[in-house]
Amino acid sequence: MKNLHTGGARTSVRAIFSTACTALALATAAQADDGPARYHMSVVGENRELSFFTAGDYAGAIEFLEGERHGRSGKFSYYNNLCVAQTMLQQFAAAAANCDAAVERADRSMKLSMGGHSDRLDYATALSNRGVLRAHSSDLAGAESDFEEAIGLRAHYLGAYRNRQRLGDEPA
Repeated sequence: MKNLHTGGARTSVRAIFSTACTALALATAAQADDGPARYHMSVVGENRELSFFTAGDYAGAIEFLEGERHGRSGKFSYYNNLCVAQTMLQQFAAAAANCDAAVERADRSMKLSMGGHSDRLDYATALSNRGVLRAHSSDLAGAESDFEEAIGLRAHYLGAYRNRQRLGDEPA
């Protein structure tokens, strides 16, 4: 935990939730033989929203997010979390648009904040999540590029390192 920035309430809460979901994703990946669950994906949000992910209720997460869309449709977390839920359900076509939107919003936010810590973490998260989707869409070069860029943004982001390592285990 010493590498987490705790400068503000928003950042520390996001970091704690992201860390909790990271641990869950890694535990799930360790038990899975194939499919998206063997990779690490991260979600960010509030307790109610995250409860769907921790329970493995990805369809419920999508339903919740779609119900909340009117107030959140422009936000990184909305698109990022849809990307994760749809990838986990292997709804790859729908996930692709949301993964790209999460990357776009996180990139824009990072540029506006001139590389602030939480914005760099969001961008690295979005890239790594999109890399998982690309790996399952047989775009191994695109997946590797996303994982490498995520690592470049957040050198201590173990999820991206693990994803890159798992990518090497994919059949060519």
